[in-house]
Amino acid sequence: MAVKLNKNEIKQRLIKLRNFGMLHPKVRKKVKLLEQQIKLLKEENTTLKALVAEQKLLIEKLRLRIEELEQMVFGYKKPKAFAQNLKGHFNQVGVSDDYGAYRNLFKYHQLCWAHPLRKLKDLSLSGTLKDKKRGLCLKTHQGLRALHEELKISVARTFDLLQRQVTKSLLFKKFQEIIQPDQDDPEKLKKIKTALSKNKDKYFNAHRGKFPVSKYF
Repeated sequence: MAVKLNKNEIKQRLIKLRNFGMLHPKVRKKVKLLEQQIKLLKEENTTLKALVAEQKLLIEKLRLRIEELEQMVFGYKKPKAFAQNLKGHFNQVGVSDDYGAYRNLFKYHQLCWAHPLRKLKDLSLSGTLKDKKRGLCLKTHQGLRALHEELKISVARTFDLLQRQVTKSLLFKKFQEIIQPDQDDPEKLKKIKTALSKNKDKYFNAHRGKFPVSKYF
């Protein structure tokens, strides 16, 4: 197959051949050896680039797999299929956080108080919020924590249906007052209050053997 060269390419090749021919035989030999070494180095460089690209791809796959496992174990963006595997029998009482995949997963569903209390505690200790906004977070956390203590005491008492209904009504009213929005609430506090308001009924139910509150906050 013939190779077509333009005038400049032919000129450059002739100059190169002419200069190369003027060199001493030993020098020409060294030049050829250097050219071979340069060619080998270029081939090795191409191979290394391909290996680096392959390693980057493997690292990215590993990162995604680790992220997927963390999501499944620690509860961030948990896939519904994973939640399905955890639920057991449909008639069991499910106690969880307010993640959407759990919404219709259980026939009897309670929401754990530990999650919102922990979020509020973290916000009240935030170093990025101004004093006023951090104070609103602290107020909400303290109010919900005190209500949590009242609820624990109520549940621990001997069961009396009428008394339970009266107590629940009073505590439920306090709950709604605590989560009442304030125009100065930081964005994260607004989201927590909105979620609490949306799911308020599920924080005030209890089934045999399933305590609706946490002792840790």
